[in-house]
Amino acid sequence: MLLLLVLISGRLEAQDVALRTNLLYDAFMAPSVGAEVAVAPRISIVGNGAYNWIGASVWGDRVHVVTVDMEGRYWLGNAVSSTGRSLPRQGQHAGVYLGYYRYDMLFNGSGQQAKANFGIGVSYGYSLPISASLNLDFTVGMGYVGGKYKKYEVSNDELQHNVWKSDNIRHYFGPSKAEVALVWRPWQK
Repeated sequence: MLLLLVLISGRLEAQDVALRTNLLYDAFMAPSVGAEVAVAPRISIVGNGAYNWIGASVWGDRVHVVTVDMEGRYWLGNAVSSTGRSLPRQGQHAGVYLGYYRYDMLFNGSGQQAKANFGIGVSYGYSLPISASLNLDFTVGMGYVGGKYKKYEVSNDELQHNVWKSDNIRHYFGPSKAEVALVWRPWQK
């Protein structure tokens, strides 16, 4: 993913790269990792991924998730430090994102499974500096998520088989992104 971001940017300097994790995914046991690359003074590209496909259990039910998203961001203004120095990629940002979602969620014996759902939307956020090289980035997004998914129930036999109930198509428009990311710029001066 980082290689793709580098190829898109055409040039890369150490201070143009940030590493990130979405703390909301992390809290729900779907570890996430991402990178952000500045491609112009006010434009950056963010790539994130989260993966939990090893049978993690939340509250006794099964949740398996794989997500990948790419976002192009435009930084609306430069935050200014207490010394008056301009801080890159801090403050407000707006963007456009694309996402891929794969999941299998089981709650109270009823489940949904999607092999491939896709999303597109617009985002708005604020990146708050907490140290010279760390930010907390708050982002919300509205958009469309669509794709096929299956509903199933778990049988009551000794093998706990899934019993497929229906095939469905999702067409959802509304809130589709929430992120509280810890952003680390290890090369920030």
